[in-house]
Amino acid sequence: MVNLFQDPIQIEYYPVMIIKQTMFQNLLRADSIFCDIIFAEAVKNINNTFKTLLDMSYKETFEKWLEGRPKIVQEMAVKFPPGKYIMKEDAPYAITNPGTEVELYSWLETGEVGIIVKAEDKSEEALEHERMLCARYHKTAEEMEIIHKSSIRAHVDPQWLQLVKNELDVE
Repeated sequence: MVNLFQDPIQIEYYPVMIIKQTMFQNLLRADSIFCDIIFAEAVKNINNTFKTLLDMSYKETFEKWLEGRPKIVQEMAVKFPPGKYIMKEDAPYAITNPGTEVELYSWLETGEVGIIVKAEDKSEEALEHERMLCARYHKTAEEMEIIHKSSIRAHVDPQWLQLVKNELDVE
């Protein structure tokens, strides 16, 4: 039996600032505007706390985090920094349409990157895939609604991404 947590090919590298955002996003997962506001405020407060505690900018924190990562992850993170991207034309992925904004949040030793696609930006093919999986696993209508309203994460080849906003340039 293969333990995926020890297989270096499966390791996904998240910078500390993104880990805490993801953690709070999962804690506050709901489909109400109120939770979105709470999430945004929580992330803001945590970022301010981390910034104060570490006395570093996000860029400095990220660079320090990056020092201890494998060389391929370091190279990828320099070439494809955390931030907002759009999917290029002819991208071979059915999760979203070309030109849709996605957020890069992690790097893998396989050369892929992790992206987040907002629920409202999922392609019809992605929604159809979700419907098929929901039917296969006997999900209720309520469960299907939650799944359809949730953002999705995917691993993609970064060559299909075009940088729009580098998060390291923002202070």
